[in-house]
Amino acid sequence: GTQIYYSLEVTKFIKERSSVPVVWGGMHPTLEGAQTIAKPYIDFAIRGEGEEAFRMLTEQLSEKSTSFDGVPGLLWKQQGRILGTNMADPIELDDSPPLPWHLLDVEEYTSPSQYAYPGIKRLLPFQGSRGCPFKCTFCSEPALTKKFRMMSVKKIVEECLETTQRYQLDHIVFYDEEFFVNQKWATELATAINGQFTWTVQTRAADLLRVNLPQMERCGLTVLAPGLESGSDRMLKYMKKGETVAEYKEANRRLSETGIRLQYNFIVGFPTETRKEVVESVDLILHLISS
Repeated sequence: GTQIYYSLEVTKFIKERSSVPVVWGGMHPTLEGAQTIAKPYIDFAIRGEGEEAFRMLTEQLSEKSTSFDGVPGLLWKQQGRILGTNMADPIELDDSPPLPWHLLDVEEYTSPSQYAYPGIKRLLPFQGSRGCPFKCTFCSEPALTKKFRMMSVKKIVEECLETTQRYQLDHIVFYDEEFFVNQKWATELATAINGQFTWTVQTRAADLLRVNLPQMERCGLTVLAPGLESGSDRMLKYMKKGETVAEYKEANRRLSETGIRLQYNFIVGFPTETRKEVVESVDLILHLISS
C-alpha cells in the first residue's frame, strides 16, 4: 500500500544518514512481522498493541541494553538471526494514560476538512474502544482483534471534555473501529456527552437499526461513516459483511429523518466482482442520495 511504500522510503532515507534505531509498529508489522524486520533498514518491529512495548524498548535502548527478551511482541535482528518475543495481552483501556497532546504542535491537527466536516472549526480524534468482532474479509481487524473492549464512559467523557476545553475544540472524531458494537455502552456514552461537543463515529449500517438515531443526534452526533462496501448482496455475502442491501436502505431511510451527515464507504474492484455488481453499487449510491 501507499503508506507502506512511503514509510519504507522515509526509513531508508533516515538510515542512510543516521544510526538512530528505527522501530516499526502497527497493522503491517503485526500481520507480516518477518517480512517487516527482514528489511535491512528496520531495526525493530513491534507486533500488537505497542504502548507498553515501545516504552520498554526505549528504556532498554537508553540503557544501551543488547537484550530485549522482556519486551512483548518485539522482533529484532542479532548476528544475522531474527529474534522475537510473544505478543502481550491487550491492554485495559481504563489503565491507559491520557493522550499526551502537549508533546505535539496541536494546531497542526485541529483544522478539519470543510468537505467532510462542514461548519466544524476545531477537532481532534479519540478512541474509546478497540477491536471489532465482525469477520469482513477485506479488513485487518479479524486477524488483529483478540478481544473487543471498551473504555469506561466516565473516563472517555472526562478526557474528551478536558481536551475540548484545553484546545478550544468543538468536535471529537471517535476512531473506534465499530462504535455501535455494544449498543448499551454507546447509548450511555452519548447520553453522558449530551451535546457538550459534537462528534463523529464509524459504524456498520445494520447496527444503526438498533440505535435511537434522534437521541444520538440530540446528544451531539453530527457525522456518521458507515462502511457499506457494495450494492450487491452476493458481494456482501462474499465479503462476510453480515449485512444486506435492504438493511442499508432501511438505515438510510431512518437517517434521512435526522440531520446527521453521512459519509458512506464503498469498495470497487473486489475479487470476483462483476461489471453488473459494480453497477449495482452505483445504483445503491444514487438511491441513498435521493432517499
